Amino acid sequence: MFVEIKKTPLPDDNDQADFFSIIQHMADGMVHAQSQAFRHKIQMEKEGEIKLYRDAGMDSPSEVVKLDGRRVCCISLMSQEYGFLSYATFGQKLLQVMTIANFCAVDPENTSKLNKINKMAEQIKALFEIYAEGKTLRLNEVFYDFTFRTWQQLMYALEYSATSGDLIDNLIGDTYMNVGTSDYYSQFFYQLKLRKLH
Repeated sequence: MFVEIKKTPLPDDNDQADFFSIIQHMADGMVHAQSQAFRHKIQMEKEGEIKLYRDAGMDSPSEVVKLDGRRVCCISLMSQEYGFLSYATFGQKLLQVMTIANFCAVDPENTSKLNKINKMAEQIKALFEIYAEGKTLRLNEVFYDFTFRTWQQLMYALEYSATSGDLIDNLIGDTYMNVGTSDYYSQFFYQLKLRKLH
């Protein structure tokens, strides 16, 4: 599991639903983090391992993490609540759209406000091409293990986790099960109830 941490908050006018302001901040924060995590995922799956260094000048890695047939999850960790934006389905669909399209504005004055998100879209597209290696892949399968999370959601996941497996399930449960609420917390506590039944 790769967790990229970004401290870019949503703008003050988030409650006013200013689309262009929100999309710019998403490009700086959650989408940028997903691009970095995707790059790590590609390296891990292509080479079967990733080498970790504590300092840039180190000759040998501090640790080598082996893939060993495991799935690689990518999480953007944000500092504050993003509401429905931090629900897995939204994050997956956004990355899928960015792989095949660009954002445009009807009003030419707003076009420049989409430059950041379109620049990130180009990065996502380039990474997807590297990942696909010329093969035809389904976008929903490629981005299945991608999600956005907030600091508070991480705290909930840690509080209710007895093992590392529990932590992963608590963080990415909404990527493989959807109860139709588009709300991480209701989904989270529903999963806990299901676990107690087993």
